[in-house]
Amino acid sequence: MSTEVAKRETVKTLLARQDYRMRFEEILRDRAPQFMASIVTVSSQGALTKCEPKSVIAAAAIAATLDLPIEKNLGFAHIVPYKTQAQFQMGYKGYIQLAMRTGQYKRMAAFAVNEEALMGFDEFREPIIDHNLIDETKEPAGYYFAFELINGFKHSAYWSKDKVEKHAQQYSQAYRHKKYDSPWYVNFDKMALKTVISNTIRQWGILSVEMRKALMHDQAAQDDIDSEPVYIDNESSATKAHVQSADDIIASAKKVEPEPQDAEFAEIPPEEITENGPKLDDLEPEAPKTRPKDRKQQEDAPAATSTTKPKKHRNPYKPMSAHGKVYDRLLREMRACKSAAEIDAWWNNYQGSIEELHSEYQTKLFAEQDKHLDEIAKAEAEQQQEKLPI
Repeated sequence: MSTEVAKRETVKTLLARQDYRMRFEEILRDRAPQFMASIVTVSSQGALTKCEPKSVIAAAAIAATLDLPIEKNLGFAHIVPYKTQAQFQMGYKGYIQLAMRTGQYKRMAAFAVNEEALMGFDEFREPIIDHNLIDETKEPAGYYFAFELINGFKHSAYWSKDKVEKHAQQYSQAYRHKKYDSPWYVNFDKMALKTVISNTIRQWGILSVEMRKALMHDQAAQDDIDSEPVYIDNESSATKAHVQSADDIIASAKKVEPEPQDAEFAEIPPEEITENGPKLDDLEPEAPKTRPKDRKQQEDAPAATSTTKPKKHRNPYKPMSAHGKVYDRLLREMRACKSAAEIDAWWNNYQGSIEELHSEYQTKLFAEQDKHLDEIAKAEAEQQQEKLPI
């Protein structure tokens, strides 16, 4: 009987269930029926029909939380099949849309550049483009993205086609294995623009909560709406680190930078926290510390002699690297935030430190941030419910 029920499960039947329907209604309210209809339409096309229905809905739920449409022809967000799983993928228009929503960007531009239009680079290694020589009918030699903030800051970036191809070769199994139905082969120029835009905004732009969520979930798949994101298209490449467990992270850090076992309790002194957050380069090795359960008990205890057995540390098999200590401090600061606005302020204050973290710790931190944002949203919803008249 259970096998027959599983066979009857489709995207359409799952969305008819109350639990899934309520999730989309919480996110989109009155627009939920229209969005769920678009999920059914998209899921009935091409190889998505062979994907697990729950993974299709999970990918669509990410697009819903970002308030981006999933229709292919619009180019904001996509649900892409990979074997039997559906991936959420951002379109380059989606990144531009999320950036503009912050209200911090005055203008932006992104386009392919033919060889004749690239005149070289300035002293800041930013491209010099002759816009009068841009010819969309010619083969692109590279891809250009520029933005200007309302405070006057400007930045531009140029990736050659060769650089984009090497990026795709490193980070996409579908591209390496020449799967010609993948987005890299179907829409190479659009994927190239998206790559330049996302990398440039990540390094130089202002990142909102929505933008960070998009960067984290881009090209990730989930078994269901509340499952952890897995980067299945990247799992055999350098980005496999993004889905390592915490134990793997600690183990790799231990090989590179061994520390005393009880360094887990080391704190970053307040004077080393600048306005941009604690800097990894400024950290110096600290003497091992222990954290007694009862400080008064330690003061009253007799002085230890050479025959005294050393105390067992609370977690002796998980030493922290310098990255781990910074991550731990940033995590505590983030969890102290009580609203989405405070989390935005936390990000702006510590952005320099977050960008210096190893990629595994960045991924962990973004995942914890998403969980905390969900907790804040639920708490606010409960408060609003309590205020309603009985």
